[in-house]
This record gives sequence, C-alpha cells and structure tokens, in this order.
Amino acid sequence: VRLEDRAHHRHWPDLEASAVLVQGVIDRLSGDVGRAELQLKEALELCPAADFATRGRCHSYLAAIRRQNCEFEEARDLYEQARLLFEQGHDPLGEAQSRLGVATVAQELGQLDEAEALFLELAHEFDSLGHLFGLAAAYNGLASVAHIRGDLSRAESGFRRAWDILERIGSPAAIATGLNVAFVHILQDDGPGTSRALHRIEARGAATSQRPWLGQLLVYRLPGLARSRDWLSFDQCLQSARELLRERAGPPQDIAQVATIAAELCAERGEPHRARAALLIAREQWELLDEDASILSVDRRLGALPAG
Repeated sequence: VRLEDRAHHRHWPDLEASAVLVQGVIDRLSGDVGRAELQLKEALELCPAADFATRGRCHSYLAAIRRQNCEFEEARDLYEQARLLFEQGHDPLGEAQSRLGVATVAQELGQLDEAEALFLELAHEFDSLGHLFGLAAAYNGLASVAHIRGDLSRAESGFRRAWDILERIGSPAAIATGLNVAFVHILQDDGPGTSRALHRIEARGAATSQRPWLGQLLVYRLPGLARSRDWLSFDQCLQSARELLRERAGPPQDIAQVATIAAELCAERGEPHRARAALLIAREQWELLDEDASILSVDRRLGALPAG
C-alpha cells in the first residue's frame, strides 16, 4: 500500500499498477475474491498500454478467479487475452502459463482431446524453458485427463512424475499431488502402493506446522485400516478426519469416493456402525458440492445397512 501511494504521487503508473496487482493477488490468496477482482481491474486501468507483462498477469489472475467461480468460458477468454499480451511482450513463459490455463479449463469443460493435446505440447515447452513447476503442472494435467478417462495406470504415472518434480524443487504443491497418487492407488485396490504414498507424504510433511491436507490423508488411510481390521486406528483416524475436514476441506469428490470405499470394506467385514460413520463423511463432502444425486446414493447405502 505504501508503494502504491508513493508511485501515485510520483506519477509512476507502471509501478503503481504492479503494487495494486500484488494487493489483488494477496486478497485472492486470503480468500477475499471480490476485493481481489476489484484490485486487479484497477491495476489494468492504471497499467500503461505498452506494459504487456503486467496486463497479461492481470488477465491471468482474473481468469483464475473466473475459473474458481466455475465461469469457465469467461476464464478461457481471459486466458486467451493474457496469452496474446504475453506474445506481444515476447514472453514465452507467460504464453505457456496462459495456455496451461486454457488447457485446464478445457479439461474442466470435458473437452478432453483438446486438453490432452495442449498438456502434451506444454510439457515439451516447459521442459525446453527449464521451468520445472510448469512441467509438473503439465504432467498433472495429463494425469487428470487419464483419470477422467479411467486409465488409472497412466494417471498414476503422470501424478508420480509431477510429484517427483515438485518434491525436488521444494514446492508446497507436492503434498496435493502425492495425495493424487495415493487416491489412484486406492481406486486400483493397491493397498501397499497407497501405504507407501501416504507414508512418503507424512514423512515430508512432518516438519510443517500447517497441515491443511491432514484430514484428507486420514480419510485415505481408512480403506487400508478396514482391510486389515485395525479398528482402533480406524476409529481414531475417522474421528480426527471428520473434525479436520470441518475446519479445512480437501477435494470433496475424491474424499467422498474414498470414504465410500472404506464404508464398503467395513460393511463386508460386519462393521455396519463403522460403515455408517464413513458414509456420513462421504455425505458431508457431497453436500459441499450440492450433489443431490450423490447424496441420495449415500442415503440409500445408509438405509441398506443393518442396525449395529
């Protein structure tokens, strides 16, 4: 704010625009999306026409907000505008990052062929640019497309490549990608693979004071504990997971799927009360997404459980 004020009084519009842009980014990271959007639009108004880099970044962050609000077509348009600005400014990395946004939106819209082709191109581009975070994002995208198509082997391979890169560069995003690897192992009914992935995540994350992913990780432990009939650990994990997920949610759909798998394993082993508790976690996650059909499916499962 002080930098913005000084730049304004000294008539440095490029610096003033950059200061407002950074405030918008901070607001978005803090969860104040409305204020972030206002700041980013103000930065665009302040920004000199020839400052392609700052204008491109403003469009990219506005696109991210639109994507967050599930306004995918608007997000795609903003990413394309950002790409053109970076192209005018001869910024190949900015161009690639904007195209990564386009690819992600295409995936979210179900346009999987387009998304896959873009992610493949971007993997080569980020590799040639030496940008490891972008390379990991492209691998993540390819893995997500494979997962949607039901190709769990390719999904696991892509997520693992991304995870290895993110861990190598010390990125906080490594934890979420590692959880994707564990999730695919759970879907493959690969207990040892799941255990190895979760152990690696816990080992890497043990030193961090903030662990917003812990509730998700505890849910991912439930199928293995049910399979081994370690009911004491199962009950402890389940109770802690419910409390943590109320404070800080992970990806609701993935968590709901894993909780349902855990419930099925409990029911098969004659533990209907534990199956019920796991299904309640799944229901709470579907409620976050307003998925009425999935909520109804969980309710049917709950109704089919014997008393106990």
